[in-house]
Amino acid sequence: MHLVRRKTLAALILATLVGCGGSDSSSNDNSPSEESSFDAPTGELKTSMEKIEISDSANAPTFSCQAPEEATTVFETEDLIVSFGQKSQAPYYEQDLAYAAQMSQLGLDELISVTGLDKETDLNLNGTDKWFICFENSKLGEGTGYINGMRVNPKAFDNNALALTKHELFHTIQAELLQDNEAYSHLPFWFQEATAEYFAHAELQESESRSFLEEFTANIANVTSAADPADTSYDVLHYAQDQAIRTDVGYENKLYDIYVTSLKYLVDVGLDKGDMLNLIRNSHSNGSDYTREAFHSAMNDLEADSDIEIPTGYTYEDLRTVAGFTELVLNDWLADTEYSAGFTSVNETIEIGELFLINEDGISYTATVTQDQTTYYYTANSIPDGDYDIYAVDSDDENIYGPKSQTVTDGSLGDVDFTDQPVCTTGACSDED
Repeated sequence: MHLVRRKTLAALILATLVGCGGSDSSSNDNSPSEESSFDAPTGELKTSMEKIEISDSANAPTFSCQAPEEATTVFETEDLIVSFGQKSQAPYYEQDLAYAAQMSQLGLDELISVTGLDKETDLNLNGTDKWFICFENSKLGEGTGYINGMRVNPKAFDNNALALTKHELFHTIQAELLQDNEAYSHLPFWFQEATAEYFAHAELQESESRSFLEEFTANIANVTSAADPADTSYDVLHYAQDQAIRTDVGYENKLYDIYVTSLKYLVDVGLDKGDMLNLIRNSHSNGSDYTREAFHSAMNDLEADSDIEIPTGYTYEDLRTVAGFTELVLNDWLADTEYSAGFTSVNETIEIGELFLINEDGISYTATVTQDQTTYYYTANSIPDGDYDIYAVDSDDENIYGPKSQTVTDGSLGDVDFTDQPVCTTGACSDED
């Protein structure tokens, strides 16, 4: 028996319940041509990129990019010099580099628009002095921002790649505002990454749940790094702490979501885009300061000037502790955003990760089970009232249990008990049909 994993469970359940079937017959009309190893951009992104003018450049590939010897093509846009980077690999198609140039300039233009920064006075871009862009075609989906430029390695030229491009370019903006190639030596790591995510998406994404953050604050309390104990939930100050959490506790890319949630709390108490940019400017310190005192001083000044208003009885400094973060962010700010109730697993050896709720129309909803297996949760009022079949998926995405039937009333599902529920093997749970 081969059971489907949670990513396809809802789709298969839907097909079973509404009597639909068949395979995906869509075709890819944008397959790479002989001149490109990437699919061409499509839709609004394509239209926006095509408006960006590029030209051949007389500049050699910049030293910073360390381009392979055979990769000699260089393009320029209004503000950028674009060449292949060190992690590039043959063939070095000019069309790929052209896409990268257009996407990078588009990303920069959008960041200028959303930040309100002046190219010349804030970012040292005057049409002659330009930033370097090291484009790498190995499709790793990552990059790095420096002062005066960035390295970017997109998986495709799509909206995700545009967000990646803007994220890395915002790190370049941070470095320019700090006038230091190593912006991470001055900014708390959580703030550095959260603001890059914020400006890359031009908005704040959905907050992490209260239950998830409650587990996070408990789990990192004993994590240590080479520099000092990572003993606060909100105050991940430097890369070493971030990596210690990933190594000792996990969370992987969820850490960025946690950092964004912390930033979103500050926005809700008054922090705006201009404040964020000024915090970056005012966080410069001589040398590398692991305590980030310049940043904290600038944040305290914002509070003193009532630009941010922490609830009465607390200050910004309380947010830097587990107790303060828990009370202000979890118990106050997030308390009304989440519904939770008791959960009992199949048995004490089986760890459930998620619950899928499927109504009679085949519409699916999800709820998350906490690591201690005692509670599940979902965003308050996000699951409509009605009757549901509930499926439980284990944390390894290997087995599906159930279904069992239960009703949501007034947004409440109530306690869910999966004791001795069998593995689901028929219809919706099996892909051997």
